[in-house]
Amino acid sequence: MFGIFQLVAVIASAGLSLTNWKGGNGGQYVALGNYTALLSDPAFLKALWHTVILWVLTVPALSLGALALAYVLNSKLVRAKSLLRTFFFLPVLPSLVVVGVLFLLLMDPVFGLPNIVLQSLGLPAIDLKNNPDVAMPVLAAVILWRWVGYNMTIHLAALQSLPTDVIESARVDGATAWQTFWRIIVPMSKPTLVFTTIMSTIGTFNLFDEPYVLFGSDAGPDQAGLTLGTYMFKQGFEYFNLGYASAISYTVAAVVLVLSLLQLRVTRND
Repeated sequence: MFGIFQLVAVIASAGLSLTNWKGGNGGQYVALGNYTALLSDPAFLKALWHTVILWVLTVPALSLGALALAYVLNSKLVRAKSLLRTFFFLPVLPSLVVVGVLFLLLMDPVFGLPNIVLQSLGLPAIDLKNNPDVAMPVLAAVILWRWVGYNMTIHLAALQSLPTDVIESARVDGATAWQTFWRIIVPMSKPTLVFTTIMSTIGTFNLFDEPYVLFGSDAGPDQAGLTLGTYMFKQGFEYFNLGYASAISYTVAAVVLVLSLLQLRVTRND
């Protein structure tokens, strides 16, 4: 099953990326023409830039922020731990359609809750749906709301497997909660941090569902919500430039591979 539906598709996509095939008969071999065309494609460069912005806005919070949240919810000072953990994990469970409808209602310029709060404070309303300047922050908020609880669960499981004697020794020696977290928890959680960072990086560069539901295939005004995933979909399944879309997918894979190797290099032990 894996060979037929995954491995063969990956190999075939590599071959397609070297052609200008549009889904019908024929298709000419263009060598690296699709890849060189990407370098001068303004829409691709915009999608890449937007994806980098999303990476900056979300991945640190999805990794280190999720670890801090797990550390707080694993503390003996916090009550109702099970309820709070469930509360943060719940956004992972609804279907993407439900999440999309929820945030489309929140983004409504008249009836959306954020604008109701702003107006109650005497501040001007913000058009969260049609304002290009807030498209990336809104998309980042959706990603964080949906996935930070998932990574928190991974970190929580890792924290509960850490040796407690080291943490207790630090507390006996007078270490504050911040010192314990930054100097003990973070170094000991490095393998989990690397894992969540790399997985979040892969997810960000392959992001499709959230921007498609919120902004559609046109990516909103001035393509403010365009990402690599939605641009690849548009080229492949709306314009039927399947060779070009395959080149985009392999370019994304190469970028993710380089970033993952850099993260492993930076965070590896001596």
